[in-house]
Amino acid sequence: MSRFYKILIYFGICLFLGFLLTRQFYLNKQIQEISQPEVGNSIALVVTEYFKTNSRLRKQIDQLQMQREKLLESATSSQESNEILQENLQNYKIISGSTAVEGEGIEIVFYDKVDSTQIIDIINAIKNIGAEAIAVNNRRLGPKSYVESGIFQPPTSIEAIGNPNLLKESLVRPGGIIDQYGTGTVEKKEKIYLQPI
Repeated sequence: MSRFYKILIYFGICLFLGFLLTRQFYLNKQIQEISQPEVGNSIALVVTEYFKTNSRLRKQIDQLQMQREKLLESATSSQESNEILQENLQNYKIISGSTAVEGEGIEIVFYDKVDSTQIIDIINAIKNIGAEAIAVNNRRLGPKSYVESGIFQPPTSIEAIGNPNLLKESLVRPGGIIDQYGTGTVEKKEKIYLQPI
């Protein structure tokens, strides 16, 4: 394996780990914002969100370590290394929002006024369920995106690309986040197209 490929592999891994740390910081900040007493969330909710996020990050780190081992094993095959790097690069572009993404998913529509803290709760829930990309009112969200505080006037839509069955069932189950707010419809979509940020 050439020195260039080794540097490229380590750079890719470092870039992704840096993204994960930045994302963890951003999620922690959002959790702190929604866990204030006036929102009505308890400390238990915050702790649960931390556990979910940490568990997801541990899985991603394990996947990265497995990919690193695969890359080292395939050192003799530059084509395999190239394919893995291209796949990782595409995933980074999707996560960062720098490329358009298309796939099946769900659309949540609120026909009443919605508070920004409710929107943030739903976005966090969708991320924890495993959505690949999310948009609010046709505005794609990325690592540096934020939801402006205040009231969202109807209709407000949230689109998420991911497993539509899993996303919908998790959101509309009894006691789920849609049930808690008592408003909003969730519809499965065969095709959702989200523009880059």
